[in-house]
Amino acid sequence: MNKVFISGSRTQELLPKDFIRNIDNMIAKNMVILLGDSNKGVDNSVADYLKISVYKNVEVYGIKKEARFQILENWSFRKVDVPSFEKNEQKKQMIKDRELVLNSDYGLALFDTQLRKNRFGKYSVSSGTLRNVIQLLLNGKVVKFYYGTKENQFACSNLKSIDDLEHIIADMNDTTQKKYRELLKNERKILIETTKFTISDSQVSLF
Repeated sequence: MNKVFISGSRTQELLPKDFIRNIDNMIAKNMVILLGDSNKGVDNSVADYLKISVYKNVEVYGIKKEARFQILENWSFRKVDVPSFEKNEQKKQMIKDRELVLNSDYGLALFDTQLRKNRFGKYSVSSGTLRNVIQLLLNGKVVKFYYGTKENQFACSNLKSIDDLEHIIADMNDTTQKKYRELLKNERKILIETTKFTISDSQVSLF
């Protein structure tokens, strides 16, 4: 049974109608929907829609003993273990998101392209969603990518490669482009290191 990782910006509460139609198609095909447990933004809005739809094939991932939003009894909750030494909350959530990427077959993402001031007074990008999309593509997984063009207006592209994503990012603001390059460089480095580790393990197992 195919699994789809749905992700999106914590600043984006409203789900576009076409985005919802994609969820309806997943429900019709009885696909397993993988979802993070943020009680804000896209995670929370998608969870609410799935509850209204009374859809049961849902797996919610979190780093606590329980999800941060209420889940239905027939949904499954998967607690992702994080290293005890890791104190940074964002890095903990990144570990959870990486598990969602690895356990999915496809991705559906809703990216809020608006720049917003962070707690330090600087404009920032919704990097979590962008990182998820990069990870999915680097792992050879197709992503249906929704991204804001104007307030509450979204375009959609079917991404099959990093090149596809780069064509879209090239038309976005400098801050988003800079964050994209930073994330891509880091994720490629992690992928290379992980591959080396995996190859090393398999070589050892031969002897």
